[in-house]
Amino acid sequence: MSKAKIYNVREARASLPQMIDEVLGGEHVIVRRATDGAEVELVPRLGARVAGRYKDRIRFAADAFEPLSEDELAHWEGGN
Repeated sequence: MSKAKIYNVREARASLPQMIDEVLGGEHVIVRRATDGAEVELVPRLGARVAGRYKDRIRFAADAFEPLSEDELAHWEGGN
């Protein structure tokens, strides 16, 4: 992967069309906020969404959708 091109927020505001072209051209583009160093990466999304695109690529634990235990629920709601 090529080195990322990093824009600060001010540059990103002024250069959005150029940044979109860069991303669509395969460039790695990041926008970084100076105040806290937070970053977002621009990722191209070409074409329409496709149902089942990630079938068999994303897996969940067998109990992922089971109800929480009383202890887990208390912890989730801010208890100890």
